[in-house]
Amino acid sequence: MAEFHAVLHRTNGRPLHTLILTDGKMGDLAPCQGVAAALGASVQEIVVKPSKIAAMLGRTGGDQGFQQALADLAAPPRLVLASGRRAVPYLKAVKNKWGYETLTVFLKDPRTGPGTADLIWVPTHDKLRGPNVITTHTGPHGHTAQRRAKAGSALRAQLARYPRPWLGVMLGGATKHVAYEQATIDRLVHAVEIAGQKAGSVLVTPSRRTPAELTQALASTHRHLWLWDGNPLAETLTNPYQGMLGACDAFLVTGDSHNMVSEALSAGKHTMVFRPAGLPKKFIRFLDAMDAEGAITSPGQAQFDRVQDPIDATPLIASAITEQLKRLA
Repeated sequence: MAEFHAVLHRTNGRPLHTLILTDGKMGDLAPCQGVAAALGASVQEIVVKPSKIAAMLGRTGGDQGFQQALADLAAPPRLVLASGRRAVPYLKAVKNKWGYETLTVFLKDPRTGPGTADLIWVPTHDKLRGPNVITTHTGPHGHTAQRRAKAGSALRAQLARYPRPWLGVMLGGATKHVAYEQATIDRLVHAVEIAGQKAGSVLVTPSRRTPAELTQALASTHRHLWLWDGNPLAETLTNPYQGMLGACDAFLVTGDSHNMVSEALSAGKHTMVFRPAGLPKKFIRFLDAMDAEGAITSPGQAQFDRVQDPIDATPLIASAITEQLKRLA
């Protein structure tokens, strides 16, 4: 059954009525929210939960909760943002219901071809192309400069006793392709030791995929190391990830997460990317392209005084959507 709730973003002038469709995974929801915020949209979200059979068949499966959620909308949405394969049939159902009145946009490859939506964004390292497909190297997110600055200021206050400069270490973890075996953990621990040699402090934030063996091994890599693990006794009770993007002076990010690399690059700091064994070829293509442009480096000593231009796909995607909306007006 679908879950429905409304989220109103601050807007300048008349809000753009936007519907977000995902199955609730943050890797899909956060990019949609980021693009909606860049558009200054008023947003309503529907979290879809198809049955296993409906998901396998790519159908809405007579989801009465979804139909009721659509009926509860005050007006047809001008824009629908969707991401995640399980959202594909629901996006098509919305298009069938409102047709040309609504612009449908899918973020990431839907695996059902370019006809899935009016406009599709995919990262350049994916192969999907078409007249309605736009590409950028990095992906969309909701970490605007203002949000990073606010969260960074709060984190600096919370961790004031930790000397500067700060090296931010953002960890992914095991995936279908990346196993994080002991050899990979040992390489990453060594990379953090080298990267943090001139750091006043090292701040580490893991993900749900990060193996405990890795976080335990990192604990002794620096004399001033702070690790956020969600413990209620921690010095900050909320996830410090956005604060680290705003407050840290350089980053070391694991390359198994396209989202994390994209978000780090948006901050305009020296970004080192650790490549675990088993990375998919498309991730390697992405990292190679960023390396060739000088946007990232391999792990080494952090360059805390390095200045580089932020790379942010979010406003570019929002601009492409705005142009499409103008054509439909």
